[in-house]
Amino acid sequence: MSSINPDLISKKKYCEYGDLLITLTGENPKEIATTSAYLGKDKCIAGWGLFVLKHNQNPKYLAYALSTSNVQQQKQMLASTSTMANITADKLKQIKIPLPPLEVQERIVNILDRFRKLCEYETGIAKEIEMAKKQYEYYKDLLINPNYSWQ
Repeated sequence: MSSINPDLISKKKYCEYGDLLITLTGENPKEIATTSAYLGKDKCIAGWGLFVLKHNQNPKYLAYALSTSNVQQQKQMLASTSTMANITADKLKQIKIPLPPLEVQERIVNILDRFRKLCEYETGIAKEIEMAKKQYEYYKDLLINPNYSWQ
């Protein structure tokens, strides 16, 4: 096991529980800005090609919000392409997502997590799983929509 001098680590590349890890490159524009919430207990260092977003929101909500079809369209418009598609941290900051109060974010996450679990079960009737996937996508886009009222 090796160690790294903490003074050499950029705070931008240091991630801890709740941070979002966002890819900056991909083979095509659809693959960039793929987002995961880091829910590990140990602190870690993000490698090249990842942007670490530190925030004060619900991390799972942000990961869901950044996977909606609306955001997919935004990131494809902001992407640069050559051999590989990429997006800069400055362009990522231009992506707009709705930010309801934290308690609403928690409710949305609970709903989407239940749908996601149903979609991931390997057993069950194929039609029910397919319907659950469609409902999951529908509710994700509905609940995380700039025009949706959380009242």
